[in-house]
Amino acid sequence: MQTDTDTPQALTETVTTFDWAVVGTGDFWFGIWDKIQPTALNVLFSLLILWLGMKLAKWAAKFVKTHAAKAPNIDETLAGVFSSFVKYILTALVLITVVTQLGVQTTSLVAMLGAATLAIGLALQGTLGNVAAGVMLMLFRPYKLGDYVEV
Repeated sequence: MQTDTDTPQALTETVTTFDWAVVGTGDFWFGIWDKIQPTALNVLFSLLILWLGMKLAKWAAKFVKTHAAKAPNIDETLAGVFSSFVKYILTALVLITVVTQLGVQTTSLVAMLGAATLAIGLALQGTLGNVAAGVMLMLFRPYKLGDYVEV
């Protein structure tokens, strides 16, 4: 069943009869602000979360680096590795929080990141084993300066 507003002529009349005088009134602009306000506030709040989160990640990385460097059994290089690890983990959490605040469903994003991490881990299994061995050498220090190692 077709009504009068479904015809192309009725739609054309509706579009061409827009009253431009309404644009000058406050009601028009307040109506637009009511529609834009939730999105604008979400974007501003997301930017605030991003800024504070990145500051927190940088501060936490510095904190870990200074306190790890003070520990007698942790090498300075290993302190830098721990610091970078903390910074990247916190940055990822902040980005996921920002995306969630913007209204994007993050469950599939987190699942995809987990699958990608697993794939990268399996692809670099030998390399990651060598990295872990290097970290263990720096952590436990079985060799000291001046020791001779036979290969």
